[in-house]
Amino acid sequence: MTVSIRRAEETDTETLLPLFLEMQHHYEGAAAIDAETARPRLLAALKPQPGRAILGAFEDEALGLACLYELFPGPDMHPAWLLKELYVAASARGRRIGEALLREAARLALAEGGARLDLTTAGDNEAAQRFYARVGMTPIAKVYYRSEGAALLDLAEDRG
Repeated sequence: MTVSIRRAEETDTETLLPLFLEMQHHYEGAAAIDAETARPRLLAALKPQPGRAILGAFEDEALGLACLYELFPGPDMHPAWLLKELYVAASARGRRIGEALLREAARLALAEGGARLDLTTAGDNEAAQRFYARVGMTPIAKVYYRSEGAALLDLAEDRG
């Protein structure tokens, strides 16, 4: 079986939707959004913009995805790229689809003038950390901060 790895487009919305829903359920459980809510968001994300989505598929079945975004400035004023998501369907794991998607993300970053590809993973996701180390990525000492929900609103409205 040959898996195609290519940039996802708006026309891939219905192909990708089941995989995004699986991923949402994987991370959010019962609180995951439904297809009706997810479809317009996915369509908007697949429109041409600074972000890119890469699809790993066999025929019409989405097996994996990578979502990455250009950040500026990066090293020496070159763009840096953030791999926001790398996900492979549970049924497709162990077939190096994640590696193929990650390598395509690296090629895309380089083709767009990128000098670096960053990503994060949960501190307890040892399988992902072994995978990233195996393909040559190195962990860095950095602390990430987040503001969401009411805290984001408070920050935006200077209520803190």
